[in-house]
Amino acid sequence: MGVFLAARLAKEVSRVLNEKISTTNYFWTDSTITLSWIQGPSSRWKAFVANRVKEIRSLTDKDSWHHCPGKDNPSDLLTRSISADSLMNCGKWWNGPNFLHEGNTVPVSYNVLLNDESAYLEELRPSDRKTLTVTLDNNFLNNILSVYNNFQKILCVFSYIYRFINNCKKPSNKQIGPIKICEIQRAEITK
Repeated sequence: MGVFLAARLAKEVSRVLNEKISTTNYFWTDSTITLSWIQGPSSRWKAFVANRVKEIRSLTDKDSWHHCPGKDNPSDLLTRSISADSLMNCGKWWNGPNFLHEGNTVPVSYNVLLNDESAYLEELRPSDRKTLTVTLDNNFLNNILSVYNNFQKILCVFSYIYRFINNCKKPSNKQIGPIKICEIQRAEITK
């Protein structure tokens, strides 16, 4: 993470400069995902990201981090094919984006927190798992067979049982409505 290195570098530079002048640090990233990691609770993230975020937040103030769109990010110039001559004459490279020189230090439109968690869900720590345990006595099958004397009805009952189990395992892929043929076939071949 570039922001991780930036936080460490800023802390060291501030330490050296604080002997001579007082400093206020502003940090910019073009990654809204990284910004949401820093500004959100570090306990939500998996270990690698959580540890980096904890150190970044111990070295910097989370409110000193801001969003800089890629089009305004001077470091993005190097990822585009720009010649050395063009870079030498590029004001953005030497002076930063224009908004830094416009009075407001942090444009409100650039101060973004990512609300759509889908972009960074892979780094979220899994929530507490819930387990449902069902114990059945040996007479379960005999009870089902004694209540339902029709094989088709038994298949439907088992289809609903398997649907319930699958809905508990995968709530995001919940099946509802009438039993489908494929569910009956699965109940028929399941041992």
